[in-house]
Parts: sequence; C-alpha cells; structure tokens
Amino acid sequence: MQSYPEGFIFAVKWFWALAIAGNFINAAFYYVRARDDMARKPELAASYPRLICGYIIWMNAPWVVMGLVILAGGAENPLDFLAPREGGAGIKLFYGTLIVAWLAALYWILFRDGDVVLSRHKAFFSWYMPSSPYMIRLFVIFMSVAGFLVFFVLWSGHISFNFDN
Repeated sequence: MQSYPEGFIFAVKWFWALAIAGNFINAAFYYVRARDDMARKPELAASYPRLICGYIIWMNAPWVVMGLVILAGGAENPLDFLAPREGGAGIKLFYGTLIVAWLAALYWILFRDGDVVLSRHKAFFSWYMPSSPYMIRLFVIFMSVAGFLVFFVLWSGHISFNFDN
C-alpha cells in the first residue's frame, strides 16, 4: 500500500468541506462584484441575493451529502465516490443529489428563462463565460452532454481508480 503525506490525506478526506468553503468564497465574490451592477441597475438589487442564495444551496447540496456520508462511515473519503457502482446507498444518494441539482439547473435555464435572468446579472460571469441567453443555453447543453459522458464512464465501471498501488 502506498503511503501519502498527512496533509494530502487530510485534504482528501475533507475535500467536501473545502468545496463548500470554496462555494461560499465564490458567493462572496459574486456579491462584491454584484454591488457595482446593483448600483448601476437598482432593479437588480432584489434578484442578486436570490441568485446568490440559490447558488449556495444548489452548489453545496451534493457536497453536504458527501460530507454526511463520509462522517457517518458510508465512505472513507471522496475517492470512494469515483466508483459509484461499488458504493453503498450514501454514494448513490450523493449522485442522486447531483442529478437533481443538475436537472433543476437545466430546467430553470432551458424552460424558466434562467438564461435570460443570468444574462442580466453580469456579476455571475467571468471572461470565459457566455453572457447572452443563447450562448448560456449552448454552454449549459454542452456542459450537460460532457457531464452525462462522465456519469456514463463512472457508472459503467470501465475505468478503475485504484489509488493503493
């Protein structure tokens, strides 16, 4: 069995907590960037907090489930989640939560004008993100196809993540 530095083991075991912290940090940056946008367009002042709150809830839900599964002993660390077919109910619950969040985002963007809402809220975009409703839809569809392929590979069991050798 390969040995890893203690800091690496800690970071891997608590990766879910680091992901949650990262999402809160991103949300804080979104809010700071949104202040300028809200000052220029006061009509966005009510919707930015809702968007940021939604971001926090939906982006953290899978990580919270992962953390609860690990803390409850359903998995040793996040690396166990890379083999979902071999995992227990907690790992499947994590993937279920991920799929629900993914489908909710797709539904909102494609059928509830989420693309238009996001295009009006420029603080959510960086230089590499599309900002027109059409490009947001294309981006989301492309990322969904890529995500589906990753799910297929992980669930097919055709790839092995053996970190002990």
